Amino acid sequence: MLPIRTFVVKFNKLNLKIMKKILLSMIVLVFVIPIFAQTGTIVVNVSGIENDKGVVQIGLYNREESFPNYNMNFKGAFPKANKNVS
Repeated sequence: MLPIRTFVVKFNKLNLKIMKKILLSMIVLVFVIPIFAQTGTIVVNVSGIENDKGVVQIGLYNREESFPNYNMNFKGAFPKANKNVS
């Protein structure tokens, strides 16, 4: 049977190894995950606005079940209507 002191030292070394692995994994994830993120720009052109009253509602949905509920959209924009902008 190991003396208590030896057991504590071995246990601490084991914890240190595990903590190093966890820390290294977290660092790798922080730098690797953004590589797979998809970014971009979506441009929406709207024509045929007849007057300057109200807003144009634009919604982007990421799930079929949420369409066409405007309060369940993934991202949305509500620019003021402007018939003079082309």
